[in-house]
Amino acid sequence: MQSATPEKVEEKWNSMNIALKRIIQNWERSGQGFGGFINEEDVCEVDEEGDSDDEDDDSSNGGKKASFGSLTERPPQSLELRRNFVDGRSTYLLYLWDMLCEHDLFQSSMQQLKEGIGSGNGNTEVPSVIHGKRKNDDDDSLGSSSKKSNNVMTQLGASITKHADSMLAVAKMAAVEQEKNRRDARLEQEKNRQEARANAIRARINSLRDVKRNMVIRMASVEVMANQAVMDALTHEIEGIEHEIGANTEELNGIAATTPVKSNRSPS
Repeated sequence: MQSATPEKVEEKWNSMNIALKRIIQNWERSGQGFGGFINEEDVCEVDEEGDSDDEDDDSSNGGKKASFGSLTERPPQSLELRRNFVDGRSTYLLYLWDMLCEHDLFQSSMQQLKEGIGSGNGNTEVPSVIHGKRKNDDDDSLGSSSKKSNNVMTQLGASITKHADSMLAVAKMAAVEQEKNRRDARLEQEKNRQEARANAIRARINSLRDVKRNMVIRMASVEVMANQAVMDALTHEIEGIEHEIGANTEELNGIAATTPVKSNRSPS
């Protein structure tokens, strides 16, 4: 789940080599048929000096001891049982084992001393690099690499969760803003409707007042004052106009009191 950077590839390669070496060591110690001896020279063994190991020729069956990790001339049963030394999640190491043997890469990959080479002074001159803390046979760098991978995945999961929370917060803010915009749009429409109604009422009131004014002027004329019937009719009409003006004024005041006011507050 990580990018194949040179550093990660090197780390994975080293961890696989270390794990495979541990598996091969356990496999070699288990016996391997005739004690690990073969009748012919192992094709996977590379001897840079061209010498043969004479000390291996005195084996119990008169053959030559197989080199470390060699798969040539091994008993078929021992080759089949290699899987018993690998857990179910690391079976790819068996393929790596075959490839290293097939391409003669054990010497350059494993880099370990040959059997029979030792220190004559109580290993006091062995490099201190090997004096690190030893772990159990089952604890190798694959475990360490797995822990690192788990840590990386944990960090990645935390980062994804944090990003999701941030996106959720942004989405909530956007939803609140959209709701506010919709509410403001509804208020604006209602305000425009009421303002249009208020303007119509004002125009009606002004028109009624003009009619009333004309009637009052007419009543002041000599001809109308001399005719009581006309006076009574004009008086009745003026009363009706005043009543209508009062009703319109009351409605206008109600509109002014209920006209919505746009607010900048976010909806709760």
